[in-house]
Amino acid sequence: MEVLSMNRLDGPGNTLAVACVQVTPEIRVNGLRLVRAGNGDLRVYSPNAGGLSVLSFAPAAVAELKSIIIDAYRSETAHDRSSH
Repeated sequence: MEVLSMNRLDGPGNTLAVACVQVTPEIRVNGLRLVRAGNGDLRVYSPNAGGLSVLSFAPAAVAELKSIIIDAYRSETAHDRSSH
């Protein structure tokens, strides 16, 4: 898996970023949201339509998606801080 792009959201709300991830050579997922939960944990949510999740992933895939998206977010955040 690879994060192809990430749009950080610096406004109000719990969604920190929206990512596009190449899951396999044949599958790209747009609109994965990195969200800070009320307890401070970071979570990744799949895109939704009409209030329903569009995709579901096996627990191992969720763990990998969460890891690469959080790493990409932290990397971009560190880069932004170092460029000021």
